[in-house]
Amino acid sequence: MWSIQQFKLVYDRFLSNGLSVTDFCANESILHSKFYYWKKKLHEQNQLREQSSDFVPIVFSGSNTQLPAKR
Repeated sequence: MWSIQQFKLVYDRFLSNGLSVTDFCANESILHSKFYYWKKKLHEQNQLREQSSDFVPIVFSGSNTQLPAKR
C-alpha cells in the first residue's frame, strides 16, 4: 500500500513522461484501478489544502490606541 507522498512521486513521473495511463501503468506494473484510486486520493488532498488556504489570518501590530467613536 502506498502513501499519498509515495503516489505523488509516481504521479509526477507519469506527468513528466507523456505516456497514456494505460502505457504508464503497463511499464510500471501498476493496476489501472490502483492508479486511479490514488489519483483520486491525491486530488482530494489537494482540494482540502486549497480550501484550508483560503483563510488568511490578519495580525495587527503596533500601538493599542483607541479611535474616538463616531457621533
